Amino acid sequence: MPTPSRATLRGFTLIELMIVVAIIAVLATVALPGLQNQVARAQATAGLAELRALVGPYEDLVMRDAGPADLAALGLEATGNEATTTRCQLLMTPPDPSTAAGALRCTLRGHPRVSGDHVELIRDGELGRWRCVTSVVTELAPSGCQALES
Repeated sequence: MPTPSRATLRGFTLIELMIVVAIIAVLATVALPGLQNQVARAQATAGLAELRALVGPYEDLVMRDAGPADLAALGLEATGNEATTTRCQLLMTPPDPSTAAGALRCTLRGHPRVSGDHVELIRDGELGRWRCVTSVVTELAPSGCQALES
């Protein structure tokens, strides 16, 4: 079998490889901020999901008129009215015995754009409805949550 000559050996030149690397760098520079925003938005939404999972047990406490309650009564491993999960530092305002008003709050942990901000579900005692408020910037806030006025 004959040895291939130099003319038949083909490959990428250094210039071609550098152009490809430069194109990838430009694409990464453009895409990275959008990706970071998506991660922060997903973490805020995950915090809201953790709160929504507690609404059912909270409503059960209200309906049973269970008296003073804490997060352990909602099925969490908690110390009093505070508990920590992967995504949140949870805080519960127990239902008021006379009005049944109360709240569940998640102080977000994770991405720097949302860490320390909170998502809160507030129960209207008269109507039994929940509303969501948040300190997360509007562009990253979970859908259906109202931004707090600064």
